[in-house]
Amino acid sequence: MTANQFSATGQFTTLDNVPSATATGILGINGGEIVGVYMSADTVLHGFVLSDGQFTTIDAPAGATSTLVTGIDSRGEIVGRYQCVPRFYPGGLSAGVRSNPLSHRTPF
Repeated sequence: MTANQFSATGQFTTLDNVPSATATGILGINGGEIVGVYMSADTVLHGFVLSDGQFTTIDAPAGATSTLVTGIDSRGEIVGRYQCVPRFYPGGLSAGVRSNPLSHRTPF
């Protein structure tokens, strides 16, 4: 399975699944960085950043059951949502999580 998205400039991007994912969705593109969500084999949703050909998982704090990364800005700051059953919390990923440096992310 692949994920596809048009950028604001009309560029079409095709992305193969995150390694070991059952599904992958692109939710944002900024320059060469792509963010989105993937589903693992246990049906848990995880956020991701793809930068320089490397996928990095973004998971919200302990207790969250789903994480979505929905956008990335020109400084590499990401924003998204996470879910603690039974509701979503918007913007829960924005505090101090940046795509560079990688200290806040767990690489595959």
